[in-house]
Amino acid sequence: MVRSMIRGTTGCFYFGRRLAMTATVTSQQPLYYYHCSSSKTSFPTTSNDNSERQRQQRFFSTNNNDGNDGDNSGHDVKSSSSSSTYTQLLTEATAKQLQGDVPSAIKLTIQALEIMKEDVHANDDDDNENEIAETILFLGKLYQLENQFENAVESFEKARDLFDSGSSGGSSRKKRYFTSITHLAYAQKELGQYNVSERNYLYSLKGLEILGGYTDGMTNHTCYELSQLYKAQHKFRKAIDVLETMKMNLSNVFGKTDSKVLQLNSELANLLILLETQEQSQEKQPSSSAVIMN
Repeated sequence: MVRSMIRGTTGCFYFGRRLAMTATVTSQQPLYYYHCSSSKTSFPTTSNDNSERQRQQRFFSTNNNDGNDGDNSGHDVKSSSSSSTYTQLLTEATAKQLQGDVPSAIKLTIQALEIMKEDVHANDDDDNENEIAETILFLGKLYQLENQFENAVESFEKARDLFDSGSSGGSSRKKRYFTSITHLAYAQKELGQYNVSERNYLYSLKGLEILGGYTDGMTNHTCYELSQLYKAQHKFRKAIDVLETMKMNLSNVFGKTDSKVLQLNSELANLLILLETQEQSQEKQPSSSAVIMN
């Protein structure tokens, strides 16, 4: 089953789509492995000039305790020529992404996946399958940076299925499974698929809470993004409830005066203002019965 999923990873739909050569990204950190340190968790500000792309960069940033040895590509260089080739391609893709040339990074990643797909057919190795899943997850993040959310959804779904079907990796692989679902939920939100996005956020959050709790950056990221989903739908009360729960859990772990706890206050204050404005607007609107009587 894993083989059949891998077989369709690139050629079936990635090469069949025209890659959009649009905006570039600047001042990024490598996206290959998701790393969000519990000691460096950051939250977006509410200023109007803070772009969505900058917000994504903060949450997609690297450098933490997720088990990576510091190699931006996320791969160990192997002796075989094919492994060396796709590792080089992914390293170059990361460099292009850091330079802001995301379309070129996408093309290089697709080329790497083609080589990896051939390699996994020749070697029955779970490590190769894990690398393919990570590379597809990376590709989804690149598509997301280019606002190609339909392509991102396909990539995240493929990565999710590969992480779920693997037999090695234990809790680390399970975390990557939930990580892919969190990214999937974000792309679905951007496509306006709010119901399925909410289900995926809630499912991922439950799994991440069990695996790592609120000391883990991805748990915090997922919880925060769930609140932003509700905010996008003007469900401000739900957004507030999610952040209040997050704040309580962070306080229990790090203390009430920790910067990660205090950073939430600004967004909570903003949501409370939005909720109050919404309620006042609803009070001013005439009821349906009054309209009928008039």
